[in-house]
Amino acid sequence: MKIWFVVGVSGAGKSHFSEYAAGHLGFFHYEIDQTPHDGITHFGLRSQWETFLEEAKVTALIKELTKRACMTGCPGAILSFPSSLISTLTEKHIAALDGKITLIVLTGEPELCKRAFLQREQVTGRNYSGSVWESHNRPLYEVMRQEWLAPYLVPVFSEEGDRKTVQELIDIVSASA
Repeated sequence: MKIWFVVGVSGAGKSHFSEYAAGHLGFFHYEIDQTPHDGITHFGLRSQWETFLEEAKVTALIKELTKRACMTGCPGAILSFPSSLISTLTEKHIAALDGKITLIVLTGEPELCKRAFLQREQVTGRNYSGSVWESHNRPLYEVMRQEWLAPYLVPVFSEEGDRKTVQELIDIVSASA
């Protein structure tokens, strides 16, 4: 049973990556980032999630996700989270995941992620502004500079500024997991 937690800045493509990867790998996918809903509660994982956040213990969450995977015949699960989770996770949380849940932190140059965010907002009609992206995401780049988070960072753009394909990102994650 494989479990992937996908986090990252807005515009990095967390939802798109997670949906594609889940379909490609046969995993089930829970979109935890459900504005304005609470995805953790929606999927019935509140008590397991609170144990992880408060005590940095992941056993109950793994057990529940494994049970659901077995019931659906899936070899794994992908949970994609809102960007704000990055600032909630501590080194203790990361240590609790190690070897049990693959953490994937999608990232890219701020201006590229912001541009992708604004394009998505226009397409969806939500029309959040660039200042919304700035206030919610700029501080996350400081958090992502933490040494203990570095092994989990996955750049989504090439050096030329082109978005990598989801398959390229899956290959990067699979090679490091």
